[in-house]
Amino acid sequence: MIKQKHQQLFDILALQLHSGRWKKGDRLPSVREFAQEYHVSINVVSKAIELLRNAGLVSVRTGDGVFSQTQPTGDKQDVRYSGNRIFGHYASAKHLRVLVEDSTNLQLLFWNRFFKSVTDNYRDIELEITYGQTDQKDFDIAFGGLIFLLNHGFSPEKSLSTKEQELFAPDIYQDILLTPENCRMGEHRNFFPYGYTLKELISAVPLPPPVEKESVLEYIERLAARSQDSPVSYSILSGLEYLSNAGIYFCDPDNGNFMMPDPELLKNVFERTATLFRAGHLLWQHGEIRDESLPAKITEIPQLKKGLADNNFYEYPLPPGKQFAPVTYLAAVSANTLFPEECFRVITGLLTKEFQAKAEEERIFNAIRPAAKNSDIIKHREHIPGVICNSQNAGLGNILQYFVTWELFHYINGKCNFNAQRLEAKIRWFLEHSKNQIPQ
Repeated sequence: MIKQKHQQLFDILALQLHSGRWKKGDRLPSVREFAQEYHVSINVVSKAIELLRNAGLVSVRTGDGVFSQTQPTGDKQDVRYSGNRIFGHYASAKHLRVLVEDSTNLQLLFWNRFFKSVTDNYRDIELEITYGQTDQKDFDIAFGGLIFLLNHGFSPEKSLSTKEQELFAPDIYQDILLTPENCRMGEHRNFFPYGYTLKELISAVPLPPPVEKESVLEYIERLAARSQDSPVSYSILSGLEYLSNAGIYFCDPDNGNFMMPDPELLKNVFERTATLFRAGHLLWQHGEIRDESLPAKITEIPQLKKGLADNNFYEYPLPPGKQFAPVTYLAAVSANTLFPEECFRVITGLLTKEFQAKAEEERIFNAIRPAAKNSDIIKHREHIPGVICNSQNAGLGNILQYFVTWELFHYINGKCNFNAQRLEAKIRWFLEHSKNQIPQ
């Protein structure tokens, strides 16, 4: 989800506090000085300071300034929660090791508040949290995207399924919009959704809304036709998602196996994409295929720089294309955990109205509990795919990123000719010779 300007500034300042730019007790620069340093309004700085104060990172003394309350550590991992008790001193408490993919300071502000509430409400649970990528193992529960979970050992064979969920927490998904059925791998139901996002377009000027089932490619072509003076400058972050949005699928929807799309259709989309790219209507940020740091990079687009600096830009839902495809956030519970009921208790807490609403309000993820803002997912619920991936080809998404997105990138830059037969041969060669290795 696109962060507001003050949320981006919060991330920057929180990182500087943790890394030691200001020691605990030091006075920070004034609001006006920050506004000049980061080229934002005073209002944006004030909102960022308020987030820092709410997170306990700074204190504000009226008439005296803002002071650091942060002990620099340089490490955001291994945060521990045990309610009002001293961690490890309550002999009968169950100790759960938790892994979370999110790692920005704004995300940590939400997650730390959530985990504190868990240990406040359940005196028998202690949590040890690790954020972001890690080489550590033996976690009881993990939260994040599918590839993150698979890469950290939470495969269907090593995770609890809906069978255990129905035993220990049978009502957890009552009245919830997305369920494990929507997030299964083949016949395996081992992933428990807690939120989703929909891709967004951002613009410095008002745009007409996309029409029903219009793809990004069709939408940008329509905008480009009426944009005579300046390029549309839509930024592609994932070539594979872009192609799927245009109706180009490399994965069989019934079993998740590799499937080569129609070569003529694929060629048509490549050619139209190249035309838009060479005219400046499409951007591929810094040549990076999988650039997830949109808030940091998007400010480099000249057409948006001023609008973002003034916190004045327009957001639109990504044109849904040929298939409604929300990006789902999932929880997984290790089959080796000694405390399955307690793990499902943590997931249940994340599905409460309170934290679903907070997550949506703070732009961490969209809620899957019914609410006014769920109109997109309610409208398209029946079209959500039932299979997200085949367990035998769990890394297929990464494999396709290896080849398909780079093939598109090289083609639109004039570095190769279109050759569907060669592309298919490269993918099948890798699948045959990789011995089920999942690219990291």
